[in-house]
Amino acid sequence: MCLTAKTIGRDIEILNKYRKFADIVELRVDCLNPDERLLIRRFPELAGLPAILTIRRDVDGGYFTGGEGGRVKLLARGLAFAEADSRMNFAYVDIEEDLEVPSLEEAARTFGTRIIRSYHNLNGVIDNIPAKINSIRRTGDDIVKLAVTVKSTSDVLNVYQASQICEKQDKIIICMGPLGIYSRILAERFGSFLTYSSALSESEIPGASGQLDVQELAEIYRFRRITKNTKIFGVLGYPLKASISPWFFNTIFGLENTDTVYVPFPADSAPKMLELAERLQVQGISVTVPYKEMVLPALPKLSPSVKSIGACNTVVRCEEGWFGENTDCTGFSDSLLAFIDRKNLKR
Repeated sequence: MCLTAKTIGRDIEILNKYRKFADIVELRVDCLNPDERLLIRRFPELAGLPAILTIRRDVDGGYFTGGEGGRVKLLARGLAFAEADSRMNFAYVDIEEDLEVPSLEEAARTFGTRIIRSYHNLNGVIDNIPAKINSIRRTGDDIVKLAVTVKSTSDVLNVYQASQICEKQDKIIICMGPLGIYSRILAERFGSFLTYSSALSESEIPGASGQLDVQELAEIYRFRRITKNTKIFGVLGYPLKASISPWFFNTIFGLENTDTVYVPFPADSAPKMLELAERLQVQGISVTVPYKEMVLPALPKLSPSVKSIGACNTVVRCEEGWFGENTDCTGFSDSLLAFIDRKNLKR
């Protein structure tokens, strides 16, 4: 859970309100008032959860505008006077890949603070992501974090493929922006060590583009229960802002206590999304605007109703690949027949 308040007191207030939904807490020091930044050493003890120390630069999407010297001093302050009880220390410290401070890293490792070696690209997805991941890591204990802004479904597909090539490394993979929201929900499938969330119902500034609400992630998507064995379903469309399908289906899955999750798949390309969905082992997809007609060329098998109507609202996996069905017509005709109290629409 990412905390971005202006004071540590407010951060702790928010954390206590949503504590049951969080496993790890990130203190965004760059969001604190200048005088509050001097008090960060006390934060791990106050939080009572494993804590990440982060001072994000404005060029990386954060709010710190000072020089690197000042930022290094703040990082050192947060790690200084480490306690024998590791719960009193920051469990992780986020250090950008281009920040070279060996003494800081040595101090962190000496007292058991793991380094998250991060790379942020707000402009898009780079070429050869696996090579980038390998170059970021300095030691075997580093957790590599790669956060890139995705501008297409092809971008997300490329990031996912890279994550599978580097599957044995501890890493955090984030597709920032609205087209990458499902990479945060399906962090386990993307090989991520963790996912970042925020308390979006509070008034604080956002931690990053595309972060989900911590309570929604825990209660609606049951994030803690998602594993490699979890069955995945979802809805394909764009922009999906008005869809209540994830809430509806995940509520049903929760009541039935099934190991299943229903995820929004906003996409700019139906074929690319289906390709990615196959790699993610998605079992079935609801299709909504604007793809009910546009998805048809990407489906190797269509039901008679889809062929007749020329539109598809449901896609399921089959031996031939993806099978398209239209349940809209059945739902409409069944409701109409019940309303007029007839068995069929024939005269």
